[in-house]
Amino acid sequence: MLSQEENVNVVSDSNNNAIVSEVTNDAINNNNNNEKPTFSLPAIKGRRGLPVEKDKFIEQTHKQFKINLNEKIPKGETVLVCYSGGSNSNALIQMLKNCVSPNPNWKLHFKWEYLYIDIGAIVKLNKIERDELNLKIKDICENLDENNKKIHIKTIEELLFNNNENEMLDFIFKKFTTKSVQEDLLRQLIKKCIFKFAKEFNFNKILTGESANHMAIHILSDVCKGRGYSLPLEIQLQDTSLNGYSFSEVTDSNKEEEEEQINKQEINTTLDEKENDLVIIRPMRNFLGSEIAIYNRWHNMDKFTFCLDITTKNTIRQSSIHRLVEDFVCGLQKDYPSTVHTIIRTIEKLKVPTGIINNEDGKVLRCSICSSLLSEDDLNFVVKDKNNNSDGLDENSLSQYCCFGCKRNLCFYQTNSDEKRKSSIAADLDDVLMDDELPSFVKHQQLVTRNQMRKCIEEFLVVDEEQ
Repeated sequence: MLSQEENVNVVSDSNNNAIVSEVTNDAINNNNNNEKPTFSLPAIKGRRGLPVEKDKFIEQTHKQFKINLNEKIPKGETVLVCYSGGSNSNALIQMLKNCVSPNPNWKLHFKWEYLYIDIGAIVKLNKIERDELNLKIKDICENLDENNKKIHIKTIEELLFNNNENEMLDFIFKKFTTKSVQEDLLRQLIKKCIFKFAKEFNFNKILTGESANHMAIHILSDVCKGRGYSLPLEIQLQDTSLNGYSFSEVTDSNKEEEEEQINKQEINTTLDEKENDLVIIRPMRNFLGSEIAIYNRWHNMDKFTFCLDITTKNTIRQSSIHRLVEDFVCGLQKDYPSTVHTIIRTIEKLKVPTGIINNEDGKVLRCSICSSLLSEDDLNFVVKDKNNNSDGLDENSLSQYCCFGCKRNLCFYQTNSDEKRKSSIAADLDDVLMDDELPSFVKHQQLVTRNQMRKCIEEFLVVDEEQ
């Protein structure tokens, strides 16, 4: 049972006003009768310090959740729900059960399937532990809602590394040497897995469980990692930034044949990709972590929380940038309850990036590693680089076709030949060359980005007169 002094917040300011007014009227009526104000237990403390009843809290939480999904998903459509086993994911699937009706006459009527990305190999779980964890995940998803029981359990190595677990582990832990880079790389790989799976199984809508605390922590950590350009996209209720992204892999043919295949694929798939847009919807973005914790407790979902990460068992707060920022934001939020929403509102004022669009096919330039949008600065650095070949682009470079955040990560990349060149972008950045041990999806995206970049800077290219 929760006490009235427990510091838990209400869903939103507008909803909070309605709740507070009702509680205040009850209190006034009781005071007129010379009686102490009474509230139905358990009561929690709202954002303005006034008690809120349990039923009202749940009602307003569901109301905000429905508002976030209102008119975002057509009736009868099947969406993909990303489930990680954490508290945010547990609250997401419970709210879906309570707010989405199987009745086709209801406004919110759609079906969903679950996707769980198994990272047991990365966090060093043995086969028995991984199987037990997957069984728990499967049991939760299949028994929560009788109308939506289908769950897909996939691994990163299965979706991106051709079922080669050793190749995946070497790429994350041997090629990159710091925890911060490894944690950032894992996050990007999971995002790639989600989009690749959604593309292959024709899902148009993806629901994820990022809470306000989750987004605020990632905002500050991404700024520290050099990923500030794409921050406004990371907090959008609807994110369409990965539309048009191709997940094909390179073949064993030579580079010229690969480029021809990529050009043909771009021409044939441009119209299809526009018709089959992928949209990420974040219906939990308005909720604080404390609100989600209370919601899970009242619905007996807190017992299912078992989220794993690279730094899960590491108690040192300086183990990674993300871990340090998380501790910093949580400490501030405890003393100053408006911290999380202040961070998010600040980023909401920034212009949402659209990337560099190629006028020929309408595609945008993407990073070779994380597939995020490249900025005009990334393109200008290539144009101004005097170390490039005569055609203006270096086909052997990897850093040249990456966003600034991945350029920073590549400074910690370990190559077999140790062949790195100083980049003209910044004095502390290295230009990392292509490596045969790079995953196939990186090689493919490097070719795609190079071809798209060449089309965007044709007017700046030096043409050989002899040709």
